[in-house]
Amino acid sequence: MRPQYTVAATALLMFLTACGGPKTARVEPAQSEPVAQSTPAEAGAANVTARMHVSRAIASLQAGDAETARQDLQAALASEPDNAKAKLLMEQIDTDPQAYFGAESFDYTVEVGESLSALSQRFLDNRLKFYALARYNGIAKPSLVEAGSTIRIPGTATAVAAQAKAVNTMPATAAGPVVAPRSRMMEELAL
Repeated sequence: MRPQYTVAATALLMFLTACGGPKTARVEPAQSEPVAQSTPAEAGAANVTARMHVSRAIASLQAGDAETARQDLQAALASEPDNAKAKLLMEQIDTDPQAYFGAESFDYTVEVGESLSALSQRFLDNRLKFYALARYNGIAKPSLVEAGSTIRIPGTATAVAAQAKAVNTMPATAAGPVVAPRSRMMEELAL
C-alpha cells in the first residue's frame, strides 16, 4: 500500500473510532419470563442428538448394560419422540423376550464371524432386534457370541424362510469364541 493511502486509512479509522459510529435509538425488549442460564455441561448435553443417544444405547446394549441404554433411549425420545430406532430398542428392554417373539423357535448353530445383529437381520429382518434375540437366548452380552454354540431363533415366517435358504448355502465352520469388533458391530447396525 502507498504511504499516502496508509495515512488516509489511519486517519479515517481514528475518526470513526472517536465518533463511536452511528447513533441508534435503543429498543427495550418487551417484558417476558426470565430465561434460565444453562451451565456449560447442560449446553454440551443439549448438543447430543437423538442419533448419538441411540448409538450410545446400542453400544451399551451390546455390552449388556440395559440401564445405561435406557437412559440414553429416554434422552433420545425426549428430544425426538418419534425416533423409530429408540422406540424399538426401548421395547426390547421393557418386553419379555418370550412375549416379544413367542415360544416357537428353531435351533441355529452360530458360524464363525457371525454376530447377533447379523443374525437378527437375517432371521428377523432388523439388525436392531439383536438385544431381544440375546435376551431370548439368555445371552448377557450380545457382543460376545461363540461360534459353534446353538441359539434359538424365533420361529417367524421370515426366520423359517431364511433358515431354509441358509441350509443350502452354509459353509463348514470351526468352533471357537468370536468377538465382533465394535466398529464392525456399529457398521452392521448402520448408524
